[in-house]
Amino acid sequence: MRVQRRKMEDVIEFWVNIPYAQKSRSVLLLAQSIFRRYIKLPLLIIAKNIGRILLRQSPEWYEDFQDWNRENYLKCNYNGLQFSKTEFPKNWLIEGFQIKILYPFHLKPWHRSKLRLSNRDRKQQDDFDSCFLTVLGMETEYPFGPPRKTPSFFEFIFKDIDYKVEIRKFNFRIQRALKK
Repeated sequence: MRVQRRKMEDVIEFWVNIPYAQKSRSVLLLAQSIFRRYIKLPLLIIAKNIGRILLRQSPEWYEDFQDWNRENYLKCNYNGLQFSKTEFPKNWLIEGFQIKILYPFHLKPWHRSKLRLSNRDRKQQDDFDSCFLTVLGMETEYPFGPPRKTPSFFEFIFKDIDYKVEIRKFNFRIQRALKK
């Protein structure tokens, strides 16, 4: 905890020592939020669904855009206290501000059917998630914190492949045992 606090203080000190830092940081945050919301995430959704079409799988346009629309951006003051969804804090350009993302969107290779969701998965799906946006476009748990690890798009695919390989090995062992 002390190490994280020290890192946070170092980042704050870095931004305080740069001339016009709050103005440039505020403009960069605003640009990152617009880029993420209207360019990066829609392009990822389009690329994923075109890939699914090329692999002869059914596209998931509706589910992806529904998850994307769930993502909300809140303007917060410099300390991270929520201010408004649409308005900026007073003197935001001079004092600086934060952008909090509610229900941040993470691209999934596929969506599970609502009928097949277990209770644990339903609870996990409804869990509240939020983060703060950094100047570099990454997510962090608290203002000026270290970037948090986001799940890789391909991590789910590799887990599923490993699971299917293990099932095939298990089935092969059972068949071999039954033949004996």
